[in-house]
This record gives sequence, structure tokens and C-alpha cells, in this order.
Amino acid sequence: FDLKMVSDLFPEFHERVNLISGGGKKRVRDFRELLEKARSKGITTNEVFSITDRDSDRYNTANSDHAFSWDCFHIENYLLDAAMIKEALIASYISSKALDEAAIEKELILCAEETLPTLVREELEAFANRLLIECINTKSSPKEGITQSLVKRVGVSADRINKVKDEQLTQALVQERESDIEARVRADLANGNWRRSYKGRDILRQFAKRITKGKISYEILRNLILSKMRENQIKPKGMQDVIDRIIKQ
Repeated sequence: FDLKMVSDLFPEFHERVNLISGGGKKRVRDFRELLEKARSKGITTNEVFSITDRDSDRYNTANSDHAFSWDCFHIENYLLDAAMIKEALIASYISSKALDEAAIEKELILCAEETLPTLVREELEAFANRLLIECINTKSSPKEGITQSLVKRVGVSADRINKVKDEQLTQALVQERESDIEARVRADLANGNWRRSYKGRDILRQFAKRITKGKISYEILRNLILSKMRENQIKPKGMQDVIDRIIKQ
């Protein structure tokens, strides 16, 4: 879908570059690095760039001159446009009499609020997972003997995990972090930043369920919104900024 959205909203960009869908964030970055190595060896002369969803990397929008991220959680966040959603609902033959743009905006905020617990839980889990993964080292040393050194590394890793558990992942500290995360995402809901920091894909799924009562699926609604954005030549600023930076290089 990401490739289709970029192609539909920025056809001139699509004509200038070869767009390839690479899958998840890690796979995309690995693929770009592989192609960059091929370029350094003269196998290809084309410059290679990658664009991924920002996901929960709140402040990380670019990792290098050739690796970019959209400025929101999912590319679907750019579809959270009340005017375009209204046109999509009309096109789908869903009654829009009681759904003007203000009503749609209110429903989007309610849908965003419904996704808040999942947002908090997944960020908290990612935090704990990152701390624990950083503790683990299973690289053995042939000089010390494979089995002996591996068992030693496992023991050291276990000690590090226990230290992190006792110092950073206690009940009180995890609860405090959960409260901080919830306070931040609730503030985003109040100040409008939810359009960028919340999971746009999940919000649209909730919206499709609430508003269409199962008459149209999330995928159909998503595609209809994109179609209306294309018809109205809507080019989200966050997407335009990334594309402009790539073109200028």
C-alpha cells in the first residue's frame, strides 16, 4: 500500500525513480544497505534511498542521507483528513447526512482514544525488550574454547538481565514509565499531535467499524480516501518534505 500511496499522490516522483516495496522497516533498511554495497562495487550506478514508517521512533525521522522516515507513525496517518474521508463515505454510498467534517473529526478522535491502551502497552513492551536485548551476548571465543566461552557469555548476560530487572524494570519503575507514556499520549490527543504519534492504520480500522457498521472494510475505506486525495491533488506536507529531500540529492 505504501508504494501505491506514494505513486498515486506523487506521480511525478514515481516517473523519476524506481519504487520498490521492501516490506517491514528492518527489511527495507537491510535491502537499501545491500543495494548501496552493490553501488559501491560498481554493480549499479543508481543512488538508493529508503523510506519507512516512523512507528514508535518519535523523534527519529532520518538515519542517514539515504534513509528516511515519514514524520508520523504509519503512512496511513496522512489519510486522517476529515474532508477526504467525507468524500470517501459519499463515494461508498454510506449516508453522510449526519457526518459533516466536524463530526468526522470528532469520531476520529474517539477512535484514536480507543487505540490508546494498545499504544501504551506496545511502547512499554518495546522499552523492556530493548533493555533486555542489550544485555544478551552469545558470541563465543575460539581462544577460550567454544563451550566454555559461550557458557561464560550466557552467565554474564543473565547477570546483566538481573541487574536491569532489579534497577530499571522494577514494579514501581515500570508503573511510573507506563504512567508517563499514558500522560504523553493523552496530551497528544488533547493538542492534536495524535495525527502523527498515534497509529493511523488502527484509527482508520476503528473508524470503519464505528461509522460503516461493517458495510465497508478498512481496506476499501482506505483506498477510497486515497482515491479522493489523488483526485483533489492532496499532497501531505510530511510526504512532500521527504520526497523533496530525496530529489534534491
